[in-house]
Amino acid sequence: MQAEHNQLTSQLEKSQNDNTILKKDYDDLKKKLQSAEHSLNSHNSVVREYEDKIAKILKEKEQMSIQLDNKSQEIEKLSLDVKKLKSEVTQADQVNDNLRAKMMDKELEVESLQVNFNTFIGSGCTKYAGHAGHVQRILKMSSVEV
Repeated sequence: MQAEHNQLTSQLEKSQNDNTILKKDYDDLKKKLQSAEHSLNSHNSVVREYEDKIAKILKEKEQMSIQLDNKSQEIEKLSLDVKKLKSEVTQADQVNDNLRAKMMDKELEVESLQVNFNTFIGSGCTKYAGHAGHVQRILKMSSVEV
């Protein structure tokens, strides 16, 4: 019976020792679990922050894409306006060149008439001498110097 008692006492001590080790292991594992949960919560928080940033960036990207499309359309419209204005300027230059050529022709015609008139007056034709002042005023009105 003593041997049985010693054996049971030995088993009890071993069980108590094992229990102490298990409690220590349990406490260590519990601390590791709490630390892992804390790390997981921190990680999840960081992930949420990144997801929020990504969502914000995607929204900004969409807005910028819309702005880019609008600006592209505006550039196309302005490009068409520029082409139209260049065409109008070219037409206006052609009209201006035509008017300038007609004006030069008229100026040459007036100069020729003035020379003919001066020759006529200088030839001593007194019959029309009274009209010379009137003709010179007409020529001055046409901006040709006499």
